[in-house]
Amino acid sequence: MPFTNVSAMITLRVPRILPTTEDNAMPKIALSLMVLLVATSVAIPQYATAQEWGGGLRLGTSIATLRGNSNTSFGYRATLAGGAGVSYRFNEYFGTRAEVMYVQRGGSTDNAIIGGVETGLTGDVTITYVDLPLLLTLDLPTRSSVIPNIFAGAAYASNVETLIVLRDETGAETSNSDNSIAGTDYLGIVGAGLAFNISGQRVVLEGRATIGLNNVRPTRPDAPLRNTSFLITAGLDF
Repeated sequence: MPFTNVSAMITLRVPRILPTTEDNAMPKIALSLMVLLVATSVAIPQYATAQEWGGGLRLGTSIATLRGNSNTSFGYRATLAGGAGVSYRFNEYFGTRAEVMYVQRGGSTDNAIIGGVETGLTGDVTITYVDLPLLLTLDLPTRSSVIPNIFAGAAYASNVETLIVLRDETGAETSNSDNSIAGTDYLGIVGAGLAFNISGQRVVLEGRATIGLNNVRPTRPDAPLRNTSFLITAGLDF
């Protein structure tokens, strides 16, 4: 069955109208979070005793779905995530980290609804983003070589590509790119990790939840969908 974009796959298309007040507020919320993070980053160094620059690499998986109003029921799917960052430690506890992350989000379905009709087709929606997170970090030093840490922040996400793949009962696939998905998203982030000191090298295992604030299908302000993803990564800090 032919299809054109996520809006068509999810439910009937309606004429484009002006964004809702809620959607207009989302970038302002994200901007406020960014300003708060920057202000806190400026304030904390006044109490710093051991300032230090560093960097890090991360690679892992994004377990993602789409939440909101939809005729099609979306489940989670595991995709790729990875990137690099620059960090600045104010003291042994507090720091900040700026990252560039490649993250695939979206969702999967076992019964795509196209034009209001159940097709029985299974499929995946993959939205590929480049994320620019800004995080505040807190290490919790222990007497051992394992250091727990927590972090929180916000991110600007740029949509690089959206791909829809549908499969029939024989397993035959039909794929199509989709330019109806919003070009940007704003994310809230919260996470935690463990850092291991192995032969002088800091090895890190982390998990983070990223919650999308924007409606990813602006053509349907009456039935918004938003990103939700959980990133599990391993990496090195240096």
